[in-house]
Amino acid sequence: MPVYSQSRQQNQHPNTPAWFPRATTEPEKRYAFTVTIRSQQTQRGKIPRSHVAGGSRPLQYERRLTARVVVLPSEDMDAYNAFSKEIVDSLDPQTPVERQFAQTIADNQWRINRIRSIEDGMLGMGHFEQAGDFDTDHTEIHSAMTAARAFREDSKAFVNLSIYEQRLHRSMKEALRQLKELQTERHERRKTEMDDAIRLLKTQQMKGLAFDPTEFGFVHSSAEIALEQQRRDRLHLAKIAEQSNFNLAAYDFSRSQQSALQAA
Repeated sequence: MPVYSQSRQQNQHPNTPAWFPRATTEPEKRYAFTVTIRSQQTQRGKIPRSHVAGGSRPLQYERRLTARVVVLPSEDMDAYNAFSKEIVDSLDPQTPVERQFAQTIADNQWRINRIRSIEDGMLGMGHFEQAGDFDTDHTEIHSAMTAARAFREDSKAFVNLSIYEQRLHRSMKEALRQLKELQTERHERRKTEMDDAIRLLKTQQMKGLAFDPTEFGFVHSSAEIALEQQRRDRLHLAKIAEQSNFNLAAYDFSRSQQSALQAA
């Protein structure tokens, strides 16, 4: 027998759109309940995750970094991993702390998307309940009016959902702010270290001596420092070209003047 009562089946109006979910059967309900209970036991270490629900449907919804549950049994772990990886990679974290903040942002966005699905489901459930029990000549009008009645009859639940979403947005915004602060500090620190390393490199080259970054306490390799020096030199020449309006004669004249000043 379906989980929904006979009265709710009668309230399922003929104008209900075909895309709304069907009633859950009793065996499916028992399976979902078993998964919920056994997943809680799994967290306490009572049974292996590979044996959850009799081993026929293994659960894999713990994020490896913290081993906490972020994906519900009804959600796709592969979809979460792909979603999370795309967001984390786009934020370009380079340290463990940065990766933690980036993962917090991804997890919050996953939850926000889940909330929006719940809201759609709450509105859709109106078609199977009293909110959808009325007659109209058009399916579109019936859908719109059913959604309005579902919202009016359970507005507090929608308000709570909205408050929860706002909290997640604030949490995500704060995590993003802290991540950007850490990345700015890291970039500034790297620039300062590179400035010092390039100065020492040029000084050693002027003296005809070898340059070993580790002797001066730098974590960057000689190749990294040399590459950064070449990049800055080429960027400097590009700025001269831009100031010369990319005119070769004017560019050569500006370079010769700068060379003369440096020689003086």
